[in-house]
Amino acid sequence: MKRSIREAVVRVAGEARPAARRLSLASTEEKNAAVREMAARLRADRGAIVEANARDVEAARAANLSAPLIDRLTLTGDRLDE
Repeated sequence: MKRSIREAVVRVAGEARPAARRLSLASTEEKNAAVREMAARLRADRGAIVEANARDVEAARAANLSAPLIDRLTLTGDRLDE
């Protein structure tokens, strides 16, 4: 794993535990509001997400990853709408 990727993974993992603690204290209403906000942001960024995914899928094909893995990686309109 490249150093910068490793550092990013370690940083995010280190932030997960305190975030989980805060989330466990949130009310159902607060959690639902957070999920609605995440969904809204995903819808707003749909075009960029699909473009980035197309690049990822192409890289996966170039790396000769298995067809089932590429299928799981591929985002379609239907998959984004689920």
